[in-house]
Amino acid sequence: MTMKNVQRTLLLLLLFLTTVHSSFAQRLDPAYERLLDEAFEAKGKGEYQKAISLLEEAIKHDSSEIYWRYYNLADFATLAKDHNKAFYYLEKVRTSPIADEVVWNKPSFAPLRTDVRWASFQKRIDQADSLALAKQSAFDTWQTKWRENRRKEREQALQNEPGKQLYKAIQSFAYQQPMEVPDRWLSLRVPVNDTLDTRCYVRVPPNYNSRRHYPVLFFLHGAVRAIKELPQVADSLSFRSAGEAVASMADSLGYILVIPFASKQFNWMTSEAGAAIVPNTVQVIREIFNVDERRLYLAGHSNGATGAFINLVRSPSDFAGFYGFNTRPQVFTGGTFLKNAQNRSFYAIAVDKDYYYPKPAMDTLTALAQRLGINWQTRTFTGPPHWFPFTEAFDAAVPDLATAMQAARRNPFQDSLYWECDDVTYGRCDWLAISTLDTLAPAAGWHKGYNFEITEWYDNDANATPIDTLQQAFPNKLRSGAVRAAYSNNTFYIETSRVGQLKLFVSPEMVNLEKPVRVYLNGERVLRKKLTYDRGYIRDTFNSTFDEQALWVNEFLFQITSQ
Repeated sequence: MTMKNVQRTLLLLLLFLTTVHSSFAQRLDPAYERLLDEAFEAKGKGEYQKAISLLEEAIKHDSSEIYWRYYNLADFATLAKDHNKAFYYLEKVRTSPIADEVVWNKPSFAPLRTDVRWASFQKRIDQADSLALAKQSAFDTWQTKWRENRRKEREQALQNEPGKQLYKAIQSFAYQQPMEVPDRWLSLRVPVNDTLDTRCYVRVPPNYNSRRHYPVLFFLHGAVRAIKELPQVADSLSFRSAGEAVASMADSLGYILVIPFASKQFNWMTSEAGAAIVPNTVQVIREIFNVDERRLYLAGHSNGATGAFINLVRSPSDFAGFYGFNTRPQVFTGGTFLKNAQNRSFYAIAVDKDYYYPKPAMDTLTALAQRLGINWQTRTFTGPPHWFPFTEAFDAAVPDLATAMQAARRNPFQDSLYWECDDVTYGRCDWLAISTLDTLAPAAGWHKGYNFEITEWYDNDANATPIDTLQQAFPNKLRSGAVRAAYSNNTFYIETSRVGQLKLFVSPEMVNLEKPVRVYLNGERVLRKKLTYDRGYIRDTFNSTFDEQALWVNEFLFQITSQ
């Protein structure tokens, strides 16, 4: 397995966005932009020597992307069969700041690999890879050390507290042992399953203080179906995969930025096998860092934006808000139950002619979501379609995005919930969980589906050519179960539809434990009981999540009789 397969696959996308289509970004020198366009036009016509001359002239006008232009020049020279010049520019790239981000084995370099000089060049590349693996090994050692240090700190602070005191101690808990990070960026292990790990890139804010609680922005990358394998190392390209504007925003707001990595087989969009990557990444960060539990945010671009939407309607409990750039809002591995989004908020940044999801459909969805009482905002821009976050035009979207994110706070104790699922793996939201379904039962009158037709998409070409295609926005295939619930004055009122078993989680933030708690299920009182702080339950729940805010002191399982 190659060491940087994920990053290099993403780089192919980034090269497409930032190099071939560089004319979409604003340039200080018009001559640079003109020469760049002419160079790629000449390359497209097979006029390789002319392309080299034009690009060499272009970099005299603007050197801001010079190492990427050296990479282009090596490509052009290879096509021109000028191996001397190709190796000249490749060596400049190899010793440059972008060396870890470059695709050395791209097909157009195949003629160079038959040159006797390639073996020694490859050896120098492999030596750099070995150094990166050694650095990753140091990160692994650091992560293991601090996992153990934090475990000991938690146990020492919390081990002897009785139930009520334990609850209060966890609420105010903070890691006190000063933690020195070896770099502002870290490459940490994240379990995908019991036998497989991926990596996440973690960037701590400037002047990081390990005793402070920090908001965290989790960012999901796109192109998951193009990535063959999970990475061994998350490096500096990870920062680029979020887009410079997003990463810079995280720095300016003082957020920890976390970018987990996925593959075609294990991802957050098309693969149930990769669905655990997001919650497992959250747990890895909670386990080591002091985080502000009210301010964990999930964002993404393209397939990553779809991943953010999927978590909004399937597994929202960890997050305060969700943010999608060039989003296709659909669950690919099950039903899309839009009303679930009532429990959080979604902020979409869209472009008028994006092939991934058409503007008319986004407008219809936004209106439907708002009609359902969902806190859903969409900002639509005119500009480069799907790669919009990677252009300077995206800068105009950042202030409002930052404002929306700063305002969002998680409230896992909200006084009403609606939840629907067709798979109990995704049956929980905050203080309710559907444990089993009864899909043979009739649906309640209030249990309704919401959908609409999309009649026009755009082709992925420079002109965004319309394509007439009729498609359901949410192609739901399985029957679902649903629950709607509310509480006030120590009393829960719960209604179910096609649900066999239901769990209720209780917190002192929701009820007065000095008084009896009552539960009415489908109009019948099924519980009247005075609750206590269950020390063992509190301890086990916290040790399984490390969540200092959504802390439960008891749970109840209710069997539901079909009506």
